[in-house]
Amino acid sequence: MLDKDRVFRHFRTMCGLDSAGTGPYRALCDAAAQYILNRLRDDVQLDRNMDRLCFAAAALAYGDWLEVGGSLASAQDIRVGDITLRESGGGGRGAAAGGSALREHFLAGVADLLSPPFVLAGMPGQPEESS
Repeated sequence: MLDKDRVFRHFRTMCGLDSAGTGPYRALCDAAAQYILNRLRDDVQLDRNMDRLCFAAAALAYGDWLEVGGSLASAQDIRVGDITLRESGGGGRGAAAGGSALREHFLAGVADLLSPPFVLAGMPGQPEESS
């Protein structure tokens, strides 16, 4: 089990929110933590990787928060670690793109701990299998 309190603390820090009034966002963090756990390889030692996994889950929740209208609607720049996202106009579209970019970046940071995503052959956008 991921330390959900740690995930939530990281999330609040990324969003620049204090603890007051952030309760409704806890569900984003819990869902992101569960997503990471569901993708975790069986041989991964959770206690040895807790910091990386909690930070990645918080970043996933932060990306979701941006997509549902978080702070990009009023901000020009958002900085998380070494990543800076700049809004170039368009409001919600920037938030969606920024959230996706953050999720991809932070999932890549724990990719060695996760099972590959399940892919169905023949689905739209997937290469066809050759026989």
